[in-house]
Parts: sequence; C-alpha cells; structure tokens
Amino acid sequence: MLKVIRMNPIPYSMMFLTVLLSACLQQEDTQITLIKSLTKKGQSPVIQGDTAFFFYTGNAKNASIVGDFTGWQPKSMQKIIGSNIHYHTEVFQPEARLEYKLIIDNSWKTDPLNDDSCITDLGFNSEVKMPEYLEPEWIYEDEETPGGALYQFNLESKIFGKTRPVAVYLPSGFEKEAEYPVLIVHDGLDYVRRGRAQLQLDNLIHKQVIVPVVVLFVSPQERTREYRDDLKADYVRFIEEELLPYAVSQYNIKEKKDVRGVMGSSYGGHISLYSAVRYPDKYKYVAPFSPYVSIEVLESLRGSNSWKKIYLLHGTYDHLDKIHSSVASLNQLFQSMDNYTYVEEPEAHNYYFWRKHFAEVLKYFYGDC
Repeated sequence: MLKVIRMNPIPYSMMFLTVLLSACLQQEDTQITLIKSLTKKGQSPVIQGDTAFFFYTGNAKNASIVGDFTGWQPKSMQKIIGSNIHYHTEVFQPEARLEYKLIIDNSWKTDPLNDDSCITDLGFNSEVKMPEYLEPEWIYEDEETPGGALYQFNLESKIFGKTRPVAVYLPSGFEKEAEYPVLIVHDGLDYVRRGRAQLQLDNLIHKQVIVPVVVLFVSPQERTREYRDDLKADYVRFIEEELLPYAVSQYNIKEKKDVRGVMGSSYGGHISLYSAVRYPDKYKYVAPFSPYVSIEVLESLRGSNSWKKIYLLHGTYDHLDKIHSSVASLNQLFQSMDNYTYVEEPEAHNYYFWRKHFAEVLKYFYGDC
C-alpha cells in the first residue's frame, strides 16, 4: 500500500538558485530561453529526485499555483526580487501523477512551459508525472486487435417514465450460445469516452489476459439523486428489471452465474455498493473507485460477506474530505473479508486515475474466471 509523504516546499538547490539569480539580470527572452533549457525542451516542472520545481516567467503582479497537491486552493509562487521569475516547489512520491494550473493576475491558465496537459470537464489542466509513474498499459490502439461491438442507444424506462442512455459491449467473436460474465459500469458513457473502456476491453480480451466479458455501460440523468439520494432504489431497479432483461433479449446474452460485477467512481462507487447490498445474490464482484459511502449503505454492508471479490481504489491526493473518510471506513470494514484488494496511489479524483485501474479491475475479476 502506497502512502504519500506531504512536505512543505523546500529551497532550491544551490545550482538552481545560482542559475535563477543570474537570470534576474537578463532580458525576458533570455530568461525564457534559460528556463526552457532547465526544463528539458520546454517541459516543466523540473524534477530532481522527489522534488518538482514549477516556474513562471512573465510580467505578473501575482502568480499562484493550484492543483491536486494544493487541494485546488491557490498557493502563492515566490518571486525572485528584481526579476519576473516566479517559482514553487513540491515534494511528491516517485509514482505520482497530478494535475494543476497557474493563476496569473486572477486568470487561470495551463503552465506555458509544460507541454503535458489533459482535458477535463472544465477545460485543460497541466500534468506533472514523476519519474516512476507508469502510463496505463492497455489504452493504446493495436492494429492486430479485433474490436468488439459497442451498441449505444436510449432505452425506454417505465420506472422513470422516460428514455435513458446506455451502451452494451459485446466482445469480438461473441457467440449466442456461449455464457459470458456481465459487468455493470456506472457513469458508463464517461468510461467509454474518457476511460477508453472499449479499447481496453478489446486489448485485454485479444491478449487473453481476461476471458471475454459483456459490459453494460449505464449513465445517470440526475446523478446525485440516482446515485446517492431518493432515486437510487429506482435506479438499481431500472438496471435489474429493465436494462438487463432488454440486453439479454436483444443481444441473446447468456449470463454466466455468480460472476456479475459492478463498478463506479465517486458517487458511482456509492451506487455500486448499494447495488451489491440490494441484490447480494446477483452481484458477486464489486469495485468502488474513490467512493463516497453514506451511513445507510455503510451500515448495510456490516455483516455482509456474500461477495467473491472486492477492489477498493483510493487516490491520496483526492481533494474531497468525505472521500477520505468513506474509504477509511470501507477499508476497515472490508479487511476481514476474503478476496479483498485495496489499492492506494498518489493520484487524485479524476478519470486519468480511474481509467488506469479499469484494466486492473478487469484482470482481478475476470483474469481467472
């Protein structure tokens, strides 16, 4: 189990301080050239050992940094007197991957010296990847990998009185007479779009890392109410009484018994746990990622031990206190159970973290199914 060591910013090494001070007397173009030479062809931050050095050079009255490692609360960058260079240092674990932005005179922007960025619901963030961070292995296209079929459609729901967006994944070579494990993925269309779920499934199945599996990707329409509050019972009924029967009938799916899985992130983790409590004879594999858990569901989990496998994922840089407390409660509860896996890594509350472990859950659930 990984643990993050948080430390206060430390001073630059003498070499960095000397170089930065010498830059104070230079013209702006020279400063930019110097900083870029330090940051390996424009890549920022500079990483030495476990320390990341962030820079901003430009005319700014105020410069701050904000990100996963600040709890998304601004931290002022220090300015070298007589120059337009601002800097900030942080100490991270060698496996960390974190997102951040700069705030320059109240304007939020990506780091102009950092070519690494990622897309979020609110635009682009800059990324810092420490030297031992491992990129997800299964998210890249392989020309030799045959693709499974992904059917996206709106299903009419009598329970909700309206249509709902869903998707069904059938593996390459799907046979109507064969039995397949079924996995339910909450916030499913986000996992398809942002988690590269179909590509990961195709690669893992083609390489025979997992057995062929059928996946139902389900997305909410009123997320908080359906995943946490007053509509959660209707939501899981919709899956059990409407979506699953429709998929079985429409695509001639024969579900393999006692290996149905369910997974989701954040509130999606909550509804995954709730589903397993509500239908303990149906859901045998459960994977909550960075989950919130209510007292109601937590109490229902106590004494339950009907599941075959549990995979709990937590990012130590999660900015939500309720996630940390939920994970701590779940970890304490699950420790006495057989076939329980707890993974804690120096990352945060986002799909770039979760998509890496989508493949790990598939291997854990269906690598030996």
